[in-house]
Amino acid sequence: MAGIGSIFAVNWYWRSYQREISDNRKFVLGALVILTPLFALIFGIRLPLWGGLPLPDVAVGTAGKTLMLFAALPALLGAWLFGPLHASILGMLAGISLAYFDTHSPFTILEFSWLAILFSVAVSQNYRTWLYRALRRPFLASLLLSSLYPLLFVLDAFFWVSGTVAERLDFAISNSYTATIAVGGSLIIAGLLVELVVIFFSDYKASSQELLPAPGETSLKIRFLNYIVWSALSVVVLLIVVNWFVAGRSAKESIQSQMASVAQTTTEAVPHFLNTGQSLVKQFAGNLANSIDSPD
Repeated sequence: MAGIGSIFAVNWYWRSYQREISDNRKFVLGALVILTPLFALIFGIRLPLWGGLPLPDVAVGTAGKTLMLFAALPALLGAWLFGPLHASILGMLAGISLAYFDTHSPFTILEFSWLAILFSVAVSQNYRTWLYRALRRPFLASLLLSSLYPLLFVLDAFFWVSGTVAERLDFAISNSYTATIAVGGSLIIAGLLVELVVIFFSDYKASSQELLPAPGETSLKIRFLNYIVWSALSVVVLLIVVNWFVAGRSAKESIQSQMASVAQTTTEAVPHFLNTGQSLVKQFAGNLANSIDSPD
């Protein structure tokens, strides 16, 4: 409920980026609504787990994620054409299809909706600094969202998976690589195709607005907070990644040591079993010979 409420909240907050839909564009919107579930289910590549752990307390193994090549295309195209509201709806439709047929996670619906909203805001904002100008390019915006998706996946998987905190984090982080390739690959492909649409059909979109000063240019406080927040976030992410790699390597070495110890113990016990087996074979052979020689 909190995720759905956040989608409503950000759509209201960024309602200024929403565009009017003319009669000739209603046909395009209807086509995108029909094509979104279809594109989410065709042209897929099954990815390996790449070290991903299965769900805690589940006996059945976890299959790798599926990279659906064009799953995000209708949502990102709608985000560029119509704005955050319709982008969130198209993202939900794509997420529903993927959640039902592939991920089996309700958070997939929220993930695609959030990604479509953020993409729409990125390509619709009209700030004048070089960073915001770069984000107005669909391909660069999709690259940024792909790089931020691991944080979103870890957060969602932490609340979706049952078990202890350590088990949830272990599952989320170990499966984040496969999930990032699956979703990030779809975002990058869609961003590239939308970039081509922007180049060849730029007149189809409404005319660009006058450029505005970026928030960091109008307020020293906002600029300072941006530096602090991004620096703190980078440090936290770096610490999480380093700790996870160190813990994973330590666990791997511990398992290898235990397996080597078990193998050595088993190897040392083999001669004992061989001697016992040979003694039993000789005993059975002697009993058999005695039973043959002795008359009934």
